[in-house]
Amino acid sequence: MVEKFPELRCKSVQNILDQRRSLFKSNRVPADVVVLIRADVSRELGLLSSPSSDESTVEETIRADNPLSDQFAESEMLYGGMDPTARQRIPRLRVNSGTRNIVRLINEILEEKVRLVPSITELHELVYIGAITAVKANGQRIVAPAMRKSPQRPPWEERLCRKVDKLRKEIGRLSSFLTSANPSGRIRSAAESIIRTYENPENTTGHEVLDLLKQRLMVLSCRLRRYRQSKMRRKQAHLFRNNQKELYKQLQVSPQQQPQANASPTSEEVLGYWGPLWSCSSQHNSGARWIREERKRVDRVQTMVDNLITLENVQEYCLRNIIRWSTLLRDGQLYELFTASL
Repeated sequence: MVEKFPELRCKSVQNILDQRRSLFKSNRVPADVVVLIRADVSRELGLLSSPSSDESTVEETIRADNPLSDQFAESEMLYGGMDPTARQRIPRLRVNSGTRNIVRLINEILEEKVRLVPSITELHELVYIGAITAVKANGQRIVAPAMRKSPQRPPWEERLCRKVDKLRKEIGRLSSFLTSANPSGRIRSAAESIIRTYENPENTTGHEVLDLLKQRLMVLSCRLRRYRQSKMRRKQAHLFRNNQKELYKQLQVSPQQQPQANASPTSEEVLGYWGPLWSCSSQHNSGARWIREERKRVDRVQTMVDNLITLENVQEYCLRNIIRWSTLLRDGQLYELFTASL
């Protein structure tokens, strides 16, 4: 390494590790590139195990019959062994005339590979690779998630907020002028300017103009609240169709919105409250009326049968009944399309 990169001679091991940590924390290296780098290093160090005879036979069978085998193998090299939380989200599969054929070809590949899968974790990874291969074969792009920007308000909300802020400012100045016994010249001139702006045959005095401003403020505030609620409903409907996990995350109450809990009591206060209660020994009434009633009620309850959940039950009642195009999975997989994994 030092012979290939002489500039690293002056750097310590800790410095190199800090730079590597900075690169990974800031996500400057894409996840697929990291997988390729690890595969190259493992290959150079001889850490990659050679495939077994069964796997070689399966690969040869798939490559001979399936036109998507090369693309599947490329996706397997890119995303195999990757951390599930670092995977790219799969977009919604657009249905066209060739989608059914693509899914059928991916199913044929999965039917051969599922036989060698030892755990459900590897099955999940295999289905993800098949899903991302199907999306690429369908002509869709896998776009890396963009950096989140601070949400900006739409133009209509900006206009309404400016009007509301202006009305509140004018109401404050006019109220200060009307309630003050000796207003300053600055407040007087500002109040007279506001009265001249909104004066009409029906509103001539300062109090009448103040009522007019309050009515306008109420109308604009109600309109702004109604528009925001409508915007929130549309946003939640869009998230429900495309990203339900993000929707449920937003529906949870944030720590800032939760009511502040009271301060924890000191050990002396706890001891003073619970000490007299628990230090005095006593015997409870074992023949109380409510205990007899509970025993009679429980005697009529049948013992629950201990049901054993098998793989067939999961396939029949869970995976096969997933709502189409609606999933809570982080990577957006659609299991109902790949029947080979069920």
